[in-house]
Amino acid sequence: MSEATKRKLRQSMQGSSETTTSSIIIRLFLLTLFVFLGVQIAINAILSPMGIQLEAYNVEKTRLLEENRALEQTLANMGSIKALNHLSEKKLSLKQAQTKQIVYITDTTLRAER
Repeated sequence: MSEATKRKLRQSMQGSSETTTSSIIIRLFLLTLFVFLGVQIAINAILSPMGIQLEAYNVEKTRLLEENRALEQTLANMGSIKALNHLSEKKLSLKQAQTKQIVYITDTTLRAER
């Protein structure tokens, strides 16, 4: 074989190895891209319903917190001294005694039970 033929053969082999290497790199990149996109689609398909459910839970939580605040306010109003006095006087017709009576028990053996 002549030197020119050998050179041409080497150049064709080097050119084909560069083409093969770039072809492998492109194929590897495309494969990685498709795997990535497939995984992203699968993850989104799983997480999307969970996100909708989480949003519904947050709306319910907000509603329950508002209801809890309203109930606490109602309890605070009903537990106040003025409200109790008003209820006892108006609805139950209870009045405070005008004369106060103090009773002393001199028996020291009596004890209060809890």
